[in-house]
Amino acid sequence: MWSGKPQFVSAAINIIACNVSKKIQKVFLFLR
Repeated sequence: MWSGKPQFVSAAINIIACNVSKKIQKVFLFLR
């Protein structure tokens, strides 16, 4: 299904993972 655009999918996953990691870091700093 995604075999046609592996680079696009991997790039989207990287962007989402980066945004999620930044939000998690902000939450941990706020809780501390």
